[in-house]
Amino acid sequence: MAPEQSGTPPSSGASLPDAPEIDRRIRIPAFRAIGMAVIALFPVLAVAGVFGESWNTTTAHGATIVVDVEFPTRYRYKMLNSITATITNRFPRTIDTVTVRLDTAYALRFSTVVFTPSAQDAYSVPLTALASGESRLVVIELQGERYGRHAGRLRVESTSGDTLAVRVHSLIFP
Repeated sequence: MAPEQSGTPPSSGASLPDAPEIDRRIRIPAFRAIGMAVIALFPVLAVAGVFGESWNTTTAHGATIVVDVEFPTRYRYKMLNSITATITNRFPRTIDTVTVRLDTAYALRFSTVVFTPSAQDAYSVPLTALASGESRLVVIELQGERYGRHAGRLRVESTSGDTLAVRVHSLIFP
């Protein structure tokens, strides 16, 4: 009898075993599935503008003055942005001095805080001789230094007796 060689095909009468059953479903552990969903969510949120810049506008009314404030609510680290405050005299006479102050705790969260007109004291600007019906603009430039949510108040005090406080808040992204 001749020995069978390994490279020869089996005889036509022999049958091959059936192929094993293979489960063709993709299996992803729950932890990885959650991670993939979170990663996929970031571009969608970015396109929707969640990580972009945004501003808020608010108004405070007193007996003699009105303050309109626009401030950044979201922006990125090291970017410059500004708070603008428009102070209007509703009093029938000239107001001697209106002082605009930014909370120190809020201001210290930023690396650059520049007032226009220039600040006389730390984070404080006096506006003198505000005539009846006149509006003045105060601009405070802020450069984001610390990540996270920061909140404070912009206080406006007049010698006519009004004191107004406007809440400002900003979220600094990395």
